[in-house]
Amino acid sequence: MMNFRTLILVFAFSYLCSIATSVLGVSPEPTKDTKNQESAPKKEKPSKTQGCCRIKYEGGGIDYFPSTEEECVAKSGFQSFEKNSALCFQSLWD
Repeated sequence: MMNFRTLILVFAFSYLCSIATSVLGVSPEPTKDTKNQESAPKKEKPSKTQGCCRIKYEGGGIDYFPSTEEECVAKSGFQSFEKNSALCFQSLWD
């Protein structure tokens, strides 16, 4: 069995450790509450709907053409994709 002096030293050591952690700002890891935890935003998968793709060329030119979002994102120089844009579907002679 432990003698009285050892018991006092153990309590004193644990007391000093608790003071040191509170002074240094170190606290035990909080429990993870899954109910209050917000889910990470999911990346939207490119749609297969037809829209207007905007490509910017290295030389400085810009081109608009009808495409699906998936095809548009895969192109080099991809700049933007718009689902409802008249730029791609408007006739030059209107």
